[in-house]
Amino acid sequence: MNSLSENHTWELTDLPVEAKAIPCKWVYRLKTNPDGSIDKYKASLVARGFSQRQSIDNSETYSPIAKLGTIPTVLSIAGEERMHLTQFDVSTAFLYKDLEETIFIQQPEGFKNGSGRVSKLKRSMYGLKQSPRWWNKCFGQFLTDIDDGLVAATDQQVSEMFIKELKTKFKISVGEVSCFLSFEIEHHKDNSTTVSRKEYTGKIFKCFEFEECKPVATPMLKDCKLQ
Repeated sequence: MNSLSENHTWELTDLPVEAKAIPCKWVYRLKTNPDGSIDKYKASLVARGFSQRQSIDNSETYSPIAKLGTIPTVLSIAGEERMHLTQFDVSTAFLYKDLEETIFIQQPEGFKNGSGRVSKLKRSMYGLKQSPRWWNKCFGQFLTDIDDGLVAATDQQVSEMFIKELKTKFKISVGEVSCFLSFEIEHHKDNSTTVSRKEYTGKIFKCFEFEECKPVATPMLKDCKLQ
C-alpha cells in the first residue's frame, strides 16, 4: 500500500453517472529462493481486469517480452566471454506509467473511508488488461525488457554505470544472478555456468504424482535402433 501511495497511483473522487468502477482485490503469495525456501511474503493490490470491456475500458493491450530460450543463450554467451552478470528487478513496475485512459476502481478492502467515493487512477496498476502495454511503453524508452532484468558486460564498471543510470528512473533491487525467470543459475570457479530448473521440475513431478516413479537411465531401450 505504501508503494501505491508513494507513486500517487490514484485520487479519491465521485463516480460520474456514466462511468463504471472496476473492483479490485488483494493477492497474497510467497516468493521463494532457488532451493524452494521462503524469501518473502508479498501482498499486491490488483484490479479485476477481467471485468473490463474491450474498446470501452481498454483498447490496445499487446506487450512483447523476451522468449524463454533467449535467457540460456545470453547466459551461454556470458560464460563463453567471461562476462560479469548482474540481476535486477523493478519494484512495482506497473505503477510508473501515467494513464492514457480514464479509469476508476473501487476502494480497496481494508482502506475504505465510508465516503462511497471511488479511486480515479493516475497511474497504471496491476490487473488492468492494458497495464503490461503501458509498462512496456514506459520502460521501452529506457530499455526493452520486462520488470526482471539481466545485465552481461565484460567490464564490471560498465554494469555498475548502467545500474546507476537505471536507478535514476526506477526503484530497483540489484543482486548477483542466482535465480532468473525460474532458471536456477550456478557459477563455478572455472568460469563455467550451470543452468537448471530443479524447483520447476519438482513442481511438475508433484502435480502429476511422479515423485515415486521408478527412474531410468535413458528415455528408450538401449538396443532400440531408429529407422
